[in-house]
Amino acid sequence: MGTTFKLEVLFNPTLLSYLAMKRALLMDFEEEFVKEVIVRYKGNVSAAAKDLKTDRKNLYDMIRKNGYMRDSSTVTGWRLSTSS
Repeated sequence: MGTTFKLEVLFNPTLLSYLAMKRALLMDFEEEFVKEVIVRYKGNVSAAAKDLKTDRKNLYDMIRKNGYMRDSSTVTGWRLSTSS
C-alpha cells in the first residue's frame, strides 16, 4: 500500500521534518489515489477526469508519474511499469 508511516514516526519531529512528512504523505495519497482511479474507472481517464472535475492531462500526468503505462492487454488498459 505504498509508504505507510506509524504515528510515532509522523509526530516525532526529530525523525522527519514537517515538509518531509507532508511530502511523504502526499506521495502516498497520490499513489493510492491513482490506483483507485484506474480500477474504479476501468482505465477510462476521460470519465475519471470529468467526474473528479480535473483536467484529463493532469490526471494522465499523475498516472504516468506514479509509474503506470498503457497496456491494452490488461483489464484497465494500464499496468505498473517494471522499469525504474
